[in-house]
Amino acid sequence: MAVFKDLTTLHCGGLIERLVYPANESELLEIVQPADTDSFLAMGNGSNLLASEQIFDGVVVKYVDAHIEVSNFSTHERNELEDVSPLREVNSLSKLSNNEHSEFELVRNRFCHMQNSQRLIPAPAFLDAGAGANWDDLVQSAVSLGSSGYAALSGIPGTVGGVIAQNAGAFGSEISDLVISVRAFNRIEGKVRTFTADQLSLGYRTSGFKKNSDWIIISAKFFLLGPASPSTVGFSPTKTVKTKKGSARPLVVLPENELSASAIDEIKYQSLAEHLGVAIGDYVSSSQVREAVLELRKIKGVLYDPHDPTTFSAGSFFKNPQVAGRKISAAQLIAQSGIKLGFTLDGKVQISDRNLLVIVNPHSSPAESVLELARYVMQQVSATTGIQLEPEVQLINF
Repeated sequence: MAVFKDLTTLHCGGLIERLVYPANESELLEIVQPADTDSFLAMGNGSNLLASEQIFDGVVVKYVDAHIEVSNFSTHERNELEDVSPLREVNSLSKLSNNEHSEFELVRNRFCHMQNSQRLIPAPAFLDAGAGANWDDLVQSAVSLGSSGYAALSGIPGTVGGVIAQNAGAFGSEISDLVISVRAFNRIEGKVRTFTADQLSLGYRTSGFKKNSDWIIISAKFFLLGPASPSTVGFSPTKTVKTKKGSARPLVVLPENELSASAIDEIKYQSLAEHLGVAIGDYVSSSQVREAVLELRKIKGVLYDPHDPTTFSAGSFFKNPQVAGRKISAAQLIAQSGIKLGFTLDGKVQISDRNLLVIVNPHSSPAESVLELARYVMQQVSATTGIQLEPEVQLINF
């Protein structure tokens, strides 16, 4: 039998009764049947899971389709995108039938919303990726192709499906900023559907997929974001550049399968700005941002390395809580509770010596020991601040 210990970045967890690796959509539909047991889990790289040491009496699906492809909309669709106007709002999480709007109409709606929100302007091309693709491979591809918007999300160890389900984020950016649409299979209904980001209930480290385990993500499409034009901001790949906040950025129309090499990203996070030696709101070449983010993740101990036990973690274990409509730093709350870097209850599982949000399991201790430390941290924070932390990590079979 397979074990979660071998499949997760926390290196713990018990036996799995049945583990399957469908390679494509047809295999997935053949393997996963509506009659399967209620104990069911779709997982990616196991980078956000803490599974108990008990036997998982059910089916675990690791969908391994890892394709990453760049595609262009048709000439007609490009013309439509260059002259967008709002369609009706699409708010239902997963109930809207594809018969009501074509996928492109839903994409067009999403495209219009992004323009109206004054974000980087999407180019009339997109990335299509299988749910089993490594997220950082997709980020590297996007940056190499010349797309803005991805570099701050470098180094996240999950799969494409996993980071969508989690709505993962880092350094002021989130997956929800980039998703066009998601194709998913409902194991109860036995049907495949395509949904836009508007329908997925994407929130802070959550989504409709995280709330409803009956869905298995098959693939997703992502915007390729065109940067401001060089003439507008005086762009140089080796210099920080600025543009007036709120100013319109021109639509970048891409030649067939060819993207700009001059991607830039706005710096939104203080520690990243300090590391780069710039100010929040400055623009820096995407390749420089990616390099800086990977360096920072390594410094903070959240760049996973299967050969380095000091990185055996699930990244940030705790969410930043919302208090009176304001997001509070969980790390600051933990520090206020008196817990310090390197803190341990058993001499094995410990708070990272580089990051208060990270629980490290360097000795591959049982999952219950990891959870014991997490609960202790939450109790201490609650006792000293009155604020209840919540785990960002998905707890399985406890």
